[in-house]
Amino acid sequence: MALYNCHRVLIAAVILFELGFSLSCFRNYSRGYDTVQLIMLIGSIAVTASLMGYIIYFNKNLTVPRTLLAIGFQCESCGMNLRKSIATANRCPQCASATHELS
Repeated sequence: MALYNCHRVLIAAVILFELGFSLSCFRNYSRGYDTVQLIMLIGSIAVTASLMGYIIYFNKNLTVPRTLLAIGFQCESCGMNLRKSIATANRCPQCASATHELS
């Protein structure tokens, strides 16, 4: 889970950098009406908007890896969550059916 938080911080830092770059391009364009600054401003706004959409999509779909991670820790017969229980000899403590090796 720490990797997800690191990814969030990294994307947020890039978004803040892009906002600062957009502000700088806007100031330079308003002083001299340079076409290159206008193109960089439009590009920077597009990158910022796409990164903001990505971080929203990333946070919304974060539950998918968690559910995929939890699948391997359930008993196939009864569905008991085996993460917090001590399964001895690869048997489920509730129904005593054989379980997979937990990795």
